[in-house]
Amino acid sequence: METHHNEIVGRATRIRGCDRPHDGSWIIRFVGCSLLLVLTALPALSQLGATAGPTPQAAQGDAKATVRVLRSTASHTVREVQDPSGMVTREYISSAGKIFAVAWQGPTMPDLQKLFGDYYETFSRSVRFKGGGRRAVVVSEPGLVVQSAGHVRWFFGAAYLPDQLPDGLSAADIK
Repeated sequence: METHHNEIVGRATRIRGCDRPHDGSWIIRFVGCSLLLVLTALPALSQLGATAGPTPQAAQGDAKATVRVLRSTASHTVREVQDPSGMVTREYISSAGKIFAVAWQGPTMPDLQKLFGDYYETFSRSVRFKGGGRRAVVVSEPGLVVQSAGHVRWFFGAAYLPDQLPDGLSAADIK
C-alpha cells in the first residue's frame, strides 16, 4: 500500500514539473520566501532623523494619499503628502537621504510619535506650552526644534534637526 501511495504522489509531483521528493523542506523555503517578499514590499518608515523610505510616513496605509516632490536641489528634496482629509505633511530630505525636518498643516494633528521617531522622547520631555487659546507648543533643544500651534480643525507646525540643516536653508524655510 505504501508503494502505491508513493507512486501516486510521485506522479502528481512530476505533473507539476518537480521531481524532488516531498521531505517538508519546500514548506520552509516557501514560508521563508513569502516572508521575505512581504517584508521587502512594506514601505520603510520615514521619520525625523531616519533615512527616507520610498513611501513617506504620512502616506503609509492610505492608498488615497497623494505624494509629490515640491522641490529638489543639490542639497535637499522636499516631499509632500496630502491625505483625503486635507492633512498635508512635508518631509525635508538631505542629499544623503536623511530626513532633517518635517512640517504639517491640516484639520488634525499628525501622529507625532510616528513622525518624530527616536526624537519623540526628547520632544515629550522638553515640550512647553505658550499662548492662550491656541496652545502653541515650542521645543528648543540643541538637537531638536519643534514649533506647533492650531485650533479646532486647523493645526500646523514644523520640527527640524538644527545641526543637520543644509547650507542655504534656514529654519524659516521649513513650513
